[in-house]
Amino acid sequence: MKLFNVFAVAVMVIFLAVSVSAQDNGGGYFDKPHVYVEDDIYMPVGMLGTEAPPNDGIMWNIGSAYVSDSGFKSGGNEVQKNLAVRLWTLRGSIAKMYGNTYLGLNIPLGINQISGRIGALPSSRSSYGLGDAAIIAKRSIWNGTDGSIVMAGVGIELPTGKDNISFDQQNANTVAYYPGNVQLMPLAWQPGSGSTDLYTSISYNKTTYRRAYEAILACKFNGKGDSDVRLGSLTIFSLNATQALNSDLAASFGMTYRRQQNDSYPNAPSPGVNQTALAGTTQHGTSLSLSPSIRIRIKQRVTVGLSFTFPVVKPDNGLVPENRWGIIASL
Repeated sequence: MKLFNVFAVAVMVIFLAVSVSAQDNGGGYFDKPHVYVEDDIYMPVGMLGTEAPPNDGIMWNIGSAYVSDSGFKSGGNEVQKNLAVRLWTLRGSIAKMYGNTYLGLNIPLGINQISGRIGALPSSRSSYGLGDAAIIAKRSIWNGTDGSIVMAGVGIELPTGKDNISFDQQNANTVAYYPGNVQLMPLAWQPGSGSTDLYTSISYNKTTYRRAYEAILACKFNGKGDSDVRLGSLTIFSLNATQALNSDLAASFGMTYRRQQNDSYPNAPSPGVNQTALAGTTQHGTSLSLSPSIRIRIKQRVTVGLSFTFPVVKPDNGLVPENRWGIIASL
């Protein structure tokens, strides 16, 4: 983790150095730069904002969201000290504008690694697979004369991903989530949810010559999967700003408020998922994180970059996230 912090500080120093030496030669990021928005493991937040391709073009994006635990909590108390969870979602998306209406498709790939013990019993599995595909539609509902815009979005996520991956071990804790004495991993650690889920969003953007600002309020309402299991509904409020450093380099800074309800396992074998041995593994909470990032344009068509996320308020329940980084790519 010390290496991560040193690297992040070095990147920020580069931001400042390039910003000071930047020459305003017009075009590129000096021509109304797009705002970078960090995605979530369970939601393509950027697609629910205001970013959109030109009316006569198609936008391709590749992004990632990653989270690993620095521990688990339940009611503010540390639990699951011998459990390590790493979840990575790689997202590919394509979008096109039809007049004032945006239509996009997002397909995720989930790569998850669970190792260690739940309670006192071995519980591990490495898995990967396609996640749940999402179709998202947005429309501008207000355009200001100062370059500002408000968009409203809706989306549906379909149960196209894997949701039946099992632990490598069968014991009292790994079979405690689902009926039938099966050792399926908790739904939050599966590539897919097995349910049909809904998105709603409202977003605001103001773009000037060298700067852009964006606010997004997005919600995800999860349906029921197998055995009536349901992931907790998710609300994200994201504030982001982008500054052009030169025509091919831009820096962004974001703040994300995240709140997720606990997962529901109504048919879990007695005594249920609230037992002490499983504490924290089906719970979620409220967090606040900061996200600096940098992007560079290559030959005026391809954009690549890196983002970094620092949790400053950590949840009292569920997985407590570590500092993390992500990949940015678009065409």
